[in-house]
Amino acid sequence: MIKLKSLIPEAYNVASKTVKSLLLEGGAGGHMAHPFNIDWVKTGKDILKVFEMSVNYLEKGPAAVKIDGVNASIRFITLDGKKQFVMDRGSMKPLDVKGITKAELTDRFGEGHGMIQIGGTVLDIFNESLPKIASAIKKLGLWNNPNIMFNLEYVAGSTNVLSYNKNFLAVHGLLELEQVTPKRRGTKEIDYNEDAMQDLLNNLQEVATKRGYEVLGSIPTTLDNKPDFSSALNEKYTVDYGDKKETKTLSQWLAQAAVPDTTIKTKDGKVISALSKDVLIKISEGVPLSDYIADPADYKAAIDGFVIYLATMKLGDAVLEQLSSPLGPVSEHEGIVIRDERIYNKPFKITGKFILGGLASSFKK
Repeated sequence: MIKLKSLIPEAYNVASKTVKSLLLEGGAGGHMAHPFNIDWVKTGKDILKVFEMSVNYLEKGPAAVKIDGVNASIRFITLDGKKQFVMDRGSMKPLDVKGITKAELTDRFGEGHGMIQIGGTVLDIFNESLPKIASAIKKLGLWNNPNIMFNLEYVAGSTNVLSYNKNFLAVHGLLELEQVTPKRRGTKEIDYNEDAMQDLLNNLQEVATKRGYEVLGSIPTTLDNKPDFSSALNEKYTVDYGDKKETKTLSQWLAQAAVPDTTIKTKDGKVISALSKDVLIKISEGVPLSDYIADPADYKAAIDGFVIYLATMKLGDAVLEQLSSPLGPVSEHEGIVIRDERIYNKPFKITGKFILGGLASSFKK
């Protein structure tokens, strides 16, 4: 029996936290897709293909390390005749649409919210650096376009789930806001002048250092060895139906699995996605389907959800274990970001065991 506690906190030097402590996740940067969220991925074989194509991508060039920080995206606007940086969480709330100044952070988030300190620090560093970064801002297109944002993460120790030994801001690139529907805004990644971005990062560092922070750009990975999926695919896993048990290798389970796009009802009355962490944990722990799922007609969807989630984690681990970065082994971070339009027209993430976040439970093969 393998413990989730050992798979997550010990491997990543994580202090256990509750779901409530993840209040700072998300924002304008949004939640990045997993391989099973890619639109053409419909089966277990498709999941395996995504990982094989990702390895091909990694052999030709670096991916970016995915930092487990707090999204603190900001944009540059003219407010009351003054050019300045403001925060924007991407919602349709009036303060987000206008742009949140440092003085308005408490109004936006409420007294005592973690984003007040985070937003204040980020805005101070960028606004105080404005005389030195103005040229870079113009070259990057932000000077006269208030819809372009810095896709930025804030890290201070164990801000989210992982613990880091330094405080830093990671600028991953640029996002452009767009009105998707009358009630929803969205963002898309846009290209930028890399020399101008590096100039911006360099000129932010003086003010950031005074406040105890480093400023980083996209952190590249190095593929040290080609990942070998055979070990993960040959591992055997057992599903307990209640009246029988079925054991197959991960490869065999994948060969007959579809990516479920449905909900299931549990015995305790909850309606959950068949493709969820809850399903992964329960089946992995050996909980009989008859004790867990209300309707036997949902067994297949639950098993498929379990298999797809499990494969995403195990194949992800096989990839991350072969990658290094300037921040150390990639397996000690949240994962990587793949940007390859041959696979998907948006960035997606490979996270391995981190897909389970800070959960602590037993994990049974």
